[in-house]
Amino acid sequence: MTNNPSESKVSQTYFIDRNIIYKLIAFGALYFPEPAANGIGKAIAFSLCFFIKKMREEQYKNIRIILGKDANEKEVRRIVKRIWQNWGRYLLDFFRLSRLDKNNLNTFVSEIKGREIIERALKKGRGAIIITAHLGHWELGALCLQLTGFKTNVIKSPYESDNINITLGKVREKNKINTIHIRKNDPTFILKIHEALKKNELVTIQGDRDIERKGMLIDFFGKPAYFPRGPMLIAMKTKSPVIPAFTVMDNNGLYHTVAEEEIEIEDTGNEERDLKINMERMVRVFERYVRRYPEQWYNFYYFWEK
Repeated sequence: MTNNPSESKVSQTYFIDRNIIYKLIAFGALYFPEPAANGIGKAIAFSLCFFIKKMREEQYKNIRIILGKDANEKEVRRIVKRIWQNWGRYLLDFFRLSRLDKNNLNTFVSEIKGREIIERALKKGRGAIIITAHLGHWELGALCLQLTGFKTNVIKSPYESDNINITLGKVREKNKINTIHIRKNDPTFILKIHEALKKNELVTIQGDRDIERKGMLIDFFGKPAYFPRGPMLIAMKTKSPVIPAFTVMDNNGLYHTVAEEEIEIEDTGNEERDLKINMERMVRVFERYVRRYPEQWYNFYYFWEK
């Protein structure tokens, strides 16, 4: 779960205490029968989609760009509806993660691909950066890594409320996933990332969202969009392998997680040029997965440069 200004606007619009909402979702996820909880989650998410017009309109714009100039308007609206429904399921499943262990992981995840890629990367002794997007269920992806034997650290921007951080953090703590919080005016998180990589651990981070638009402009589906510099800069500074990985839901309601081959890192000594090349390689992978799973890409604002 990442600090999402768009989600904050939802709560502000309806004067909602987000921590109470999350606790109610957690209660439903853990104590309601799964079909009933899933139905309620979809209904709530669809209601938000219907009432939050500005977000819905911005998502329409996003999907039109992803589908291309010949996008069918009916298909655009169908995908946006599915995004909200899937997001409702994402929240329910997040709290269900506290029930998972290595013995019952297969009740949630149908397959895990690419373990050998991660093992090969770790043999270099510099840890590895697992880079993903706000696609599918990234929290479950981190848990898959942890439960299959990899010491895993999750990089997160904290929410605006300590109570929310505690509510959501309990799920990660239950599964012994270390969270490294990115805090403004406090660079110590960088030291923690370096320390984890020196210990040959995994560091997972999302590289697709740059709300403040201070990163680098990279073509994404043929139009320039801002992407954060940080994830790739850390990889270049530490010379740690960068492995794209995604956990997405199948039509049967189960997830599958896949780690791809390492991104080749350009290293000519010209940092700005190398950074752009490396970020373009990262974005091409994101593009491929978002094109395949647009209904599981959870960005609730207009993504491209305006």
